[in-house]
Parts: sequence; C-alpha cells; structure tokens
Amino acid sequence: MRILAISHLFPTVASPAYGIWVPRQLSAMVQGGAQVDVLIPAVLAPRILRVFPRWRKYNHLTGTCEFNELRTHVIPYARPTGNWYYRWAGHVLYRAALSIALAWHRVTPYDIIYATCIFPDGDAAVHLGKRLGIPVCCLAIGSDVNVYPDISKTMFRHFVRIVNNLDGMLACGEGLAHRVESVSNRPTPVVHGVVEADVFKPAADRESLRESLGFKREQLVLLFVGGLKKTKGVYELIESLRGLLYLHPKTVLKIIGTGIELDGLRKEAESNGLEECVEFVGAVGPNEVARWMQASDVLVLPSYSEGMPNVVMEAMACGTPVVATTVGGLPRAVGECEGVELVKPQSVEELTDALHRVLANEEIRVRMGAAALAWSPRFSAKQSAQRILTYLDDLVSQHRASKKN
Repeated sequence: MRILAISHLFPTVASPAYGIWVPRQLSAMVQGGAQVDVLIPAVLAPRILRVFPRWRKYNHLTGTCEFNELRTHVIPYARPTGNWYYRWAGHVLYRAALSIALAWHRVTPYDIIYATCIFPDGDAAVHLGKRLGIPVCCLAIGSDVNVYPDISKTMFRHFVRIVNNLDGMLACGEGLAHRVESVSNRPTPVVHGVVEADVFKPAADRESLRESLGFKREQLVLLFVGGLKKTKGVYELIESLRGLLYLHPKTVLKIIGTGIELDGLRKEAESNGLEECVEFVGAVGPNEVARWMQASDVLVLPSYSEGMPNVVMEAMACGTPVVATTVGGLPRAVGECEGVELVKPQSVEELTDALHRVLANEEIRVRMGAAALAWSPRFSAKQSAQRILTYLDDLVSQHRASKKN
C-alpha cells in the first residue's frame, strides 16, 4: 500500500521531540509493509515577526529531522496566529501542497491519504483526496476534536463538514471517538500506542542514571513532559508541589518542554518560594526523555484535555508510576492498571492527594512501576501500526469497489 501522509506534527532540528510519535508511527507502518511519503506543513514565520512570543515557535527554517524509512517534504504555508484562522488554514495548506502531491502521485500513484490531525491536516487532505481521486483517512488526536470545534458555531459546522467528507476516521481515545461518531454515521476505531520498546524500558542501572542526571540520592523526583501551556495543568502541578513539600520535603519537580507559559511558570515557582525545587530542563531529545523517565519516581501529566498522551505510555514502558488526569483515552486505556493514578482535571487537592499516596512509600512505587511495565506491551508501535494498516486497507478496498460499481 502506498500512503501519502500529512502531518504538521513532526520533529525539527530545533525541537527534536515535537510530534515524535508521528514518524515513529509512520515508520512502524513502513516496517509493516507500507510505503509512506510525508508532507509536513510549516507555518511561514517571517524573521521579523519572531520577536513576538506567538510567532517564536514557528520556524520551519531549522529543518525537520530525518527518518530513513520516510520521504518527507516541508510545505510552507501562510497562516496568521490565533484560532480565528483555522477555518481557512486547511484550504490554504491544500493550495500550498497541491503541486508536490500531484508530482509524487504521477510518478507512483498513492492508494490513500492519511492525516494525523483534523485541523489543518485533515481539512487539506479532504481537498487533496478529491483532486487525486483516492480515499482519505484522518486520525483525531485531541484538541482537533475537543477544543477547536468549540471556538465558534462556524468552526463546529466546519468540523462536521470535514468529518463527513472523510472516507474513514481513527481516534487516539474513546472520548475522541465518541464525539466524532456523534456527528457522523460511521464507527470510529480507537488506536493508541507508539512506544518504541527498545528505547522506553527500565534502566539497567537506575542509581547510576540518577546520579548522571544530577539527582540527589534522597530526592523524590516528579517529572512533567510536555508543552508549557496552561491547559497542560502545569500551574496546578506547581501549586500541588507547594502542598506536597510539607509532607515530603525532599520532593523536586523536573519540567521537560518549552512553550509560551515558560516565563509565567518561572514566576509562579519564584512567587511560591519553589526556585530550589523546580527545574526547567527545556527541550531534550527523544532518547534523552526515556532516560529522565527511567530515573524519575513519578511521571505527572495533569492536563485539562488529551487524546491518548504518548508520554504516559512511554513512562509505563520504563516502569515508572504515573499520576494523570481522567481525560481523553486514559480512563479506558489505563484506568484498570494499578501503575496509574487518575485524578480529576484542574483539582489541586486530588492531584496532591494522589501524589502523596505514591510518594509516601517506596514499596507502593515499586509495585506501581511493575504494574505499569506489565501493562505497557499493549501500546507497542508494531501493534498500533498493524491496526492502522488493516483499517486503511479496508478503506482502499471499499473505494475501489465503489468505483467499479
């Protein structure tokens, strides 16, 4: 099967961990027998505008990371910042991607287009599919279903229009699938898990690893990995840390990631007298993330909304206990696993109580880590890729049968 993938989520030289699950998933699909070429949308960010915080994250000039199994092409397209423009972003991206998509398709025709987010990737894919005459499938990943459709009535109608013009939909979690199904008449299978087992695994020598990362022997290390924005719940996490320190004075918080709230979070930590307890690590490479997970005592992800966050699955594969919120696909995927504590979003009290229970006893953490590790094989990239390929193959067969009729 020849697949033309569209994904604005893709690692760059400047941000090597950004959207890393996408090339991992696509590479696993290649290993499963598919041929995959990838169009990577990149917002045009004129150098003069990068002095403004909202434009600073857009810099396609740094280049994307290379993955041997994938042929990639960056598609610069114009898009002002702000949610208001999402209504038109997909069409603008389609116009920008059309020439290269047609050129590749003429040489060796594609069987299907696979987009990894509804806005703008899936929107553009619908237009491309009609032009190329091939089916289109999109993977719902989180905010594209839970947030952007609710910006306005116009955006919701546009969301419904895109979903109903796709030939197939997949979702990263049960909640996403249910919402997609509520506006369409087709079932939406759930797929999750793009964990590389040879990277995310327990450390061979955890104590030496902790020492190499600068952890002190007596410290209890909480780890957050993700974009630094309000909806990730990082402010609540810092507030929770303040309460935890009365019970566990050796607790520290390591924050991996970058984002628009970095300065605000620094000020929040300083205003609460937590400068010595909170470390902003910044961006680290994907393999380095695994080392931090292996060395930490608990991974914490207090997001307001998610699809099926890969960092949770990766931490579980490292044998690290997890405290996260009951969002997206997490309750269905890991709710019965003893290695994960789930709490209500935006509840500092519940978050603090859960972290206290995990930090209170080393035996509890060891038991949770073992349970998380035992649960993690169901999230392997190979299994996920095979489910996706089977679904895409069915869509291609249905499309060909409809053309014959």
